[in-house]
Amino acid sequence: DEDAAAKLARDILAADVADPEAAAFLEDRCRRRGEWHELRELLYAAGRVPGLSLEARKQRFREVALICERRLDDADGAIQAWKQVVTLDVSDREARSALSRLLEQLGRWDDLAQAVERDAVAAVDDTTKLEAYKRRARLHAERRRDQAEAALAWRAALDVSPRDPEARDGWIAGLVAANALAQAVAPMRERALDAHGGERAEAYRALARTLDHLAHQRAEESPGAPLDARWEEAVEAWTRVLDDATQDLEALDRLEALDRRIGHWERLMRTLSYRADLAYRSNVDHGRGHIEVLVRMGQAAEQALGDLARAAELCQRAFELDPRNEPVLDALTAAYARSERYRDIVTLLNERAHAEHAPSQRAAFYRRIARVLSPRVRHAAAAEEAYQQELEAGEDREALLFIVQRAEHRGDFEEAERLLVRIADIAESTEERRDRLARRADLLADALERPAEAAEVLSHIVRELDPGHLPSLGRLGDLAEAAGDTRLLADTLERTLTVGDDTSLRAPIAERLARLYLHDLGDPVRAVSALTRWHDASPFEQEPLRLLVTVLESLGRARDLVAALDVLAELEGDPAEESALVRRAAALSFQHLGDFEGAQARLESSVRAGDAEAQRDYLELATRAQRGDAVVSFFSDLASETEEPSAQRQRWLAAASAAER
Repeated sequence: DEDAAAKLARDILAADVADPEAAAFLEDRCRRRGEWHELRELLYAAGRVPGLSLEARKQRFREVALICERRLDDADGAIQAWKQVVTLDVSDREARSALSRLLEQLGRWDDLAQAVERDAVAAVDDTTKLEAYKRRARLHAERRRDQAEAALAWRAALDVSPRDPEARDGWIAGLVAANALAQAVAPMRERALDAHGGERAEAYRALARTLDHLAHQRAEESPGAPLDARWEEAVEAWTRVLDDATQDLEALDRLEALDRRIGHWERLMRTLSYRADLAYRSNVDHGRGHIEVLVRMGQAAEQALGDLARAAELCQRAFELDPRNEPVLDALTAAYARSERYRDIVTLLNERAHAEHAPSQRAAFYRRIARVLSPRVRHAAAAEEAYQQELEAGEDREALLFIVQRAEHRGDFEEAERLLVRIADIAESTEERRDRLARRADLLADALERPAEAAEVLSHIVRELDPGHLPSLGRLGDLAEAAGDTRLLADTLERTLTVGDDTSLRAPIAERLARLYLHDLGDPVRAVSALTRWHDASPFEQEPLRLLVTVLESLGRARDLVAALDVLAELEGDPAEESALVRRAAALSFQHLGDFEGAQARLESSVRAGDAEAQRDYLELATRAQRGDAVVSFFSDLASETEEPSAQRQRWLAAASAAER
């Protein structure tokens, strides 16, 4: 009975794990029957039996690994078994290779890194050790993203083979990725020294960029520190780049920037001279070219070396190559001006203007001549002549403005007025057009004594360009008043009231407008509006209200008249006048508006204050309205409230009189 025998063998192994016969029986049975799980456990147990030889123990674990991988699809189990083999014998290449393969398949990069490290330690020859460290470095960099560990692995590889290019490049890349730039400088320098041809240029470029970055970083961290030696080292590295790549724009840009930063101006001039020559010969500067470099050389000669003559000479060379280049012309003009060579500037520009066939380009030269002659040479007449020549090519704001100033200065106001029309026509904004026309109106009104034309110009401004332009409104009002044009004056005052925000001026403007409508234009309807705005601007003044009452009465506007009388009564300081206004308002309210309650309320207030005439009107109002009962009730209540005997008697009598009526 094989099953019973197997059970007995298991019992024996439970009592004595080292029993060879029981172990052999069960292992053979499991292999025949394909019972791989049990076989794996048997082999594991056998591998741990004390006294077993190293080879026998390794064999047991090797077989476990193969069963796990090939029969059970248990990669983790296979890994553990291979680890046991490697632990027993680190020099077992088969076990190390299988372990690495499985760890890589499962993406267990940390474990794989340790396994590769063991490979490197176990290697007996430098070639194998070097490849192991390289593999470990790539694993850290590409899989684990641990640049610091990658750099250490490359460093270990470099220790094995100090001249190995891949190891050195890897170490440099690892240091750069880990931002250990200062440590990367030395190996970068070694790499550059060992390189040849195009590779050498790229090696020095990497070194130069690193030194450049470190120097900038130091300058930002310690602004007041002495100049970092790495600036000069970077210059040297970029220079070595140019040795192999003679047209390298990055190297030229950085050398120029570094010399400016360091303040090495003579060397900067040599660099720029080299660049200018290079650009002239090969046009490698992609549009920046020979001319631009000459201008930069001129600026450096002036600003850094103080050599104005050299600066002017360099800018003139650039100008001769491209006379239409505006920035070059600016630089040349500035260089000559700082040398006070104004005659040379004008002569040069005149020659170019006469040689130029395009009107717009010729005009540009004359404009520059005028700019030199006016503020610098102080020859205004010659500047004006240059501007006049510029205008032959078309209108120009700058030229026209200058000629206008000159015309006004010499008293030629007719010419100035005509020119202002031209400037307004080409104005760049509505505001500028408004201001030029306003100046034209001033000349027409004052210097040329043509106020009617001035008024037309100002009317155009406030109607078409800027309705809220108070200076134009004010001047237009003055002209209208001087000319006796009351309709225009009224229109101007109306516009001023609409847009003006100075509250202190609203009352006098509205008063002037109201009196115009009342006395000059005979327009009572508009007078009402003006008087209302006068009252709004000066609410405690009685005059606008008195005039308003008169106008409203003439227009028969009873409701508005009652409202005006009410307000005027509140402002009136004379009791008799106040009584008359209240009684008048009450009468209008009842007679024209049919408002008994409104009239009653106005009179009752005055009666309570002891106004005898108001009491009389109140009694008459009650009679006419046949509302005696309301009046009797009012006077009875009032008498009851009154304590003074004489006054109380009068109010009882009034109640009796109302009852009789």
